[in-house]
Amino acid sequence: VSAGDIEGIGKMKQFDYIIIGAGTAGCVLANRLSAKADASVLLLEAGGPYRHPMLPIPMMAGLSYFIKSTNWNYESAP
Repeated sequence: VSAGDIEGIGKMKQFDYIIIGAGTAGCVLANRLSAKADASVLLLEAGGPYRHPMLPIPMMAGLSYFIKSTNWNYESAP
């Protein structure tokens, strides 16, 4: 379900498949499951829209590490 389809979510009370995480595997799995005409698939991904003007530029993608709204304030140990 895309953000534009969110209104229809409230009407659906159950899904055949719920996939949590829209990473590479989650997206592929959702695509393959939704190929069945009678299957309903919900793909959930955390976070909101990334509106920082530099993020669409591939060379600037590393900036997402320093932007709190895109890195979820995550810090790892060395």
